[in-house]
Amino acid sequence: MTDNVTSLPSAGVVFDLDAETRDEIPPFVAQVGGRSITMIDPETMDWQDVMDIDSPLDFLRYCVTGEDREFIFGLKMPAWRLGRLMENYQKHYGLEEKMAAFQRSQRRGF
Repeated sequence: MTDNVTSLPSAGVVFDLDAETRDEIPPFVAQVGGRSITMIDPETMDWQDVMDIDSPLDFLRYCVTGEDREFIFGLKMPAWRLGRLMENYQKHYGLEEKMAAFQRSQRRGF
């Protein structure tokens, strides 16, 4: 008699997230108001913090240290300068390409 039952894979780990690594990208450092500000790689942020981000201002709150955040928020500067800072930050970490790829995948239903 032939057994037509498909055997299931054995139980065990299929994907070990704990073993995953990635190449480090150097931090983005910008001169702002006469001070060097370091902005971290957004992919290294805690995922729960990322879920709290609703605006570019929220994003800025999470990508700098508390001391740098207070310094930046205390500065008077034209909006176009802050825009240039964020544009260069996004270029440094390739965020535009990553967002475009994400949007393409969403349109395809992935």
